[in-house]
Amino acid sequence: YPRWEIDARVIWQWLFPVAWLGGFVAAWRSRQTIGRAPVAGVAMDACGLFPALGFFDVYPFKYSFVADHFQYHAMPVLVAATVAVVVLVTPSRRLQRLLGGGAIALLVTASFLRCGVFFDLETLYRDTLAKNPASSAAAHNLGMLYLSQGRQQEAEPLLRHGATAAPFPDEQSRSLASLALLALRRGLADAAVELATEAERVDSTRRSRGTLARALVRRGRREEARKLMATAGDDPSQEMRLAMAEAALQDKDLKASQRLLAVFI
Repeated sequence: YPRWEIDARVIWQWLFPVAWLGGFVAAWRSRQTIGRAPVAGVAMDACGLFPALGFFDVYPFKYSFVADHFQYHAMPVLVAATVAVVVLVTPSRRLQRLLGGGAIALLVTASFLRCGVFFDLETLYRDTLAKNPASSAAAHNLGMLYLSQGRQQEAEPLLRHGATAAPFPDEQSRSLASLALLALRRGLADAAVELATEAERVDSTRRSRGTLARALVRRGRREEARKLMATAGDDPSQEMRLAMAEAALQDKDLKASQRLLAVFI
């Protein structure tokens, strides 16, 4: 889902907490007349949702403040409340069975239709972008999938979208580094160095440094690349390892290159 901006000055954003509080107060005040079940249901639903209401900073909030699976823990309460209402308003056992069977059929059909989205990664990411075109994460992931399949023409606009629309530096750097890899595949070493340098400037990561090192090696600027390689430590990233292997090949050190590439076999 799109990640909206929280702004206390926007009136409609206050409607949700006000509506919930109003419902809770109404259920509390009616406990003497219609019983405690409504207020218990509202309270239990709130407890189930509490971890995802924003009082705790959880990782998925980086991409969206809402998600289908945030509702899972609270679902039993909603199901129980729905069943209770149906039983109360429909005294006929036959009608209850009919409504229950209809609900099951509806849910089974909805699940069947939804399952197709998860057929493969391409289908999932394309569905995500169709519903949320601004999703830079989905654009980058689909672009990388196309890149791994050799579909460079289709990958480039998606990666560029990821680089320009990413709301966070690490995501922007990731897409810029991927564009640098695409430039390397096309033999555009200068463009790769420029893109990888920008990725490193935006957010210095193991991947951005490794990609920049590869681009520098390909451009023939091995001394600059070796300075980056010196920061890799004992566990270089995949891109840094490839940069080291390519530099070793240029030095005609086949054994060192084979040793570096052995982890990919």
